[in-house]
Amino acid sequence: MVRSLKKLASRGILWMGLSEFSTQFLRFAITIILARLLFPEDFGLMGLAAIFIGLIITVHELGLGAAIIQRKEIDEGHLSTAFWASINASLIFCLLTLLLSPLIADFFQEERLQAILSTLSFVFIIGSLMVVNKSILTKNLDFKKIAVIEICAEVISGVVAIIQAFIGFGVWSLVWRMLLGNLILAILFLIVCPWRPSLIFNLKKFKELFSFSVNVTGSRLINYGQSSVDNLIVGKLLGANALGYYSLAYRMITFPLRRVSWVITRVTFPTFSILQDDNAKLIRGYLKVIRYVSIITFFVISGLFILSPEFVLLFLGEKWEPMIIPLRILCMAGAVRSIMSNSSDILLSKGRADIQLKWNIVSLSLLTIAILIGVSYDITGVAISVTIVVTFMHVILQMITNRLIGLKTLNYLKAIYPATMSSIVMIILVSLFKEIAYSIHIPRIFVFFSSIAFGTLVYLITLKLTWKDIIDDIKSIYYDIVDGDEIKRSSRIKQ
Repeated sequence: MVRSLKKLASRGILWMGLSEFSTQFLRFAITIILARLLFPEDFGLMGLAAIFIGLIITVHELGLGAAIIQRKEIDEGHLSTAFWASINASLIFCLLTLLLSPLIADFFQEERLQAILSTLSFVFIIGSLMVVNKSILTKNLDFKKIAVIEICAEVISGVVAIIQAFIGFGVWSLVWRMLLGNLILAILFLIVCPWRPSLIFNLKKFKELFSFSVNVTGSRLINYGQSSVDNLIVGKLLGANALGYYSLAYRMITFPLRRVSWVITRVTFPTFSILQDDNAKLIRGYLKVIRYVSIITFFVISGLFILSPEFVLLFLGEKWEPMIIPLRILCMAGAVRSIMSNSSDILLSKGRADIQLKWNIVSLSLLTIAILIGVSYDITGVAISVTIVVTFMHVILQMITNRLIGLKTLNYLKAIYPATMSSIVMIILVSLFKEIAYSIHIPRIFVFFSSIAFGTLVYLITLKLTWKDIIDDIKSIYYDIVDGDEIKRSSRIKQ
């Protein structure tokens, strides 16, 4: 069972990784093209709208998807009840958004926000249609299907957004990208996963799911507050233009988080949930996840830290130059966040969403105070505040997680040691390389690409020196993916 589960998880990570990495260059190119076609104020307006829309998206399905994945025994009554509860909640939130959009627009003193929020409110209803179907695929570890669906949605919505931006849609190209992307996702999840709801709403089964999901929802809500309170304060006190610089900088540092850590997290949560009663297996799996996540994300974020001036000026244009310093500061927060999400998975898989909720409340409180202080020093001060609080709270969360599963701190530090040392060495040597290159008047574009090549070589060499068993470990994962036939899990939901 454990061997088969290991193969399933490895295949899941492979498919989700292929999904993300196969479209990574395209998504990256779309962001660059949109940044060149649009203005910081357009991204700022979308950032203001996303504060409220993202808040509702976080809670509109009441955490029932996570409850379906986590629960060991699930039946048709649970699934249909979750579907109708999610639909009704989404209808309420859609109406609430339509009613509040004028007030939100007035709060930020941006009249265009009302129309943007009213249009995006239908995302809630669209999203609720796929909650159960997506959860079934996730619980069954059918990540190949999920990968194909998400690639299609991302590509189509991205191409449409570029066309709209080119012909002058402005901020609406970003709005329609979000709406169209969710619509395509919903349609494809309903087609690929043939489950359909029955006319059942069982209050008892709703309570069974909600007893877990209420803490998940509360934790998600507070966690969303952590990731959005900076946008709220910057948008209100510094304006849409400043928010445009800050939000794009933050998006860049969370790119590795969303594309790597998030991919693995989507596989590890259902996998950890199956192993929730065996701490020894949880620790082994968790340390391996942390090691690989840190190796990838630390490399990308360290590279972004070193080359952010060249990257911004070459690809985004000089109009985005004010985001360079905040971007470099936020790189530290990005590295920390990339490994924090895996700690949350342990808490959820052990059924301790209540701990995560309390931790998020404290973290949000500290973050809000710090940002209110930092905003006096423009977006650079906000970036410093966010980085300090995120780093401090990660230490606290890691201590709680270690105690919950009996993990020694030294073993955790050993897991992130190869990535940490390799990143430090790469930053030092590439910085020296750049200084030499500019001193002999090498053009910026050649410095950029040669630094990437040199930095990659330095990182890989240092990684091999600090982690001598890396080749054998990668081989073992490869064999887990290709060896043997896939078996069905005992907890697999029939579609």
